[in-house]
Amino acid sequence: MMQRIGTFWVKLSRKVTWSKLAKLGTLPVVRLTALVPMLGLFLLFNQQTEVLFQFPEFLNEDIGRDDSSELSVSNLYFTYFGLCALGVASLLFSALCPQEIQDQPNKELFVAQASSTETPVLSKSNFRHLLELHHSHVRDEVSWENPEYPGELEGDFHSLMEEFYTKTDYGNEGSEGLPEIITGTGYLDFTEFANMLWMNQRVVWPITLPVFELAPQLAKDTAFVRFQALDYTRFRLRVAISAMYIFGFVLLIIPTLRVFLLLVYGFFVGW
Repeated sequence: MMQRIGTFWVKLSRKVTWSKLAKLGTLPVVRLTALVPMLGLFLLFNQQTEVLFQFPEFLNEDIGRDDSSELSVSNLYFTYFGLCALGVASLLFSALCPQEIQDQPNKELFVAQASSTETPVLSKSNFRHLLELHHSHVRDEVSWENPEYPGELEGDFHSLMEEFYTKTDYGNEGSEGLPEIITGTGYLDFTEFANMLWMNQRVVWPITLPVFELAPQLAKDTAFVRFQALDYTRFRLRVAISAMYIFGFVLLIIPTLRVFLLLVYGFFVGW
């Protein structure tokens, strides 16, 4: 049962990644809705706006109402609260989505820009950041299905660690002192190797520093895995923001849907 629940959360996490939310959250018109909770009362609830929401006489006749003012006011409320929901979601997205995703939500472009924009120092910094992201989501046997660190991300991370492990020139030190990477079942596991790099204690610098020197050469691979790691962070907040967006759009569509149904009913049934 718990495994099924975990699988459901992982599937949901794949549907509501930061990069997918960014397609909506970075739109200028959606970002403007962040002003509605603060300015909406002044912009919507005034006589001029109320007049704009009044239905013309011919529409009142078509929907079978002598006075649609009550319907117009309720539509105004739906519009206000719908825009407020979008505004809150937009504020949360801007505050909580990783800045790298907001700046470039396209994974292919994010990876393509890596080697052209990164200096050696920046490449090492990004690699350390990836190690930190991995360390904060290391999974144990109990919580294998982690919506913030799904299986494909774990696999890509270990493939990247294998590249660093095998391509690094350790010099005179050789590979002596490196943690064991073969498990008792015969599988490769680079978790301890990644932890050693993340902790980077002075005693292991002769081993870890050559690994970090390889970071500029593997900048694209690092960017690919780091983008995914950032994309899956803060699962609960991603779900909450998605729910706020959906709630806001549902409220905004209610006024149009109500008028549409009244018109359809009046056309086919008559008044």
